[in-house]
Amino acid sequence: MKHSTRKPLLQVLLDSGYFSRRKAYAYIKRGHIKINGRPVRDPGALVDPFTSSITFKGYRINPYVRRREYVMYNKPAGEFFVPRQIMHLLPLEPLEKEDMGLMILTNDPELLRKFRESHIKRTYIVKLFRPPADRLRIEGARYTTIGKNLLRLTTARLKFHQLREKIPGVVNVKRIEIEPIVLPDDLREGMYRALTEDERLALVDYILSR
Repeated sequence: MKHSTRKPLLQVLLDSGYFSRRKAYAYIKRGHIKINGRPVRDPGALVDPFTSSITFKGYRINPYVRRREYVMYNKPAGEFFVPRQIMHLLPLEPLEKEDMGLMILTNDPELLRKFRESHIKRTYIVKLFRPPADRLRIEGARYTTIGKNLLRLTTARLKFHQLREKIPGVVNVKRIEIEPIVLPDDLREGMYRALTEDERLALVDYILSR
């Protein structure tokens, strides 16, 4: 007798590691989870994850791919490559060699794709050669002056390499947040660590919900 690989939909979502039980249940009930293109609102509905297409807002859910890794790294200025131990991971968004701060790296191809298709808010500390002009306007971003030559800038539109194009006289840039992940004070420059379970779930839920 052939062994069935079907499981309740709720369990399949939990196996994927993308959702907490509460979130998975809520998304099913709201019709956000589709099986072969059709919404399924029954958490107990049996589904075969090996043969069925399971999606959340267009994001393919596959609980049986290789182990996913999610790492935050506090990049120092002047470094181009990440540490050897995490070179197999790709950044959600890189930084220029002379810039520093938060990078999130993963081997999750769907999360990388979704991030690049979405407008995710990032926050930077921007150091300038001289104080900014009184009426400085930065298209696609908002900022506050936090020091003589320092701006705290938030954008969901500008990519990392566009900051120097839009802002005159940039010395360097430090990224302190990729929403919802904030660079922790205790992660020193050049250090990295895996995201905690709460951080991982918050990140995945936030990006998938865009």
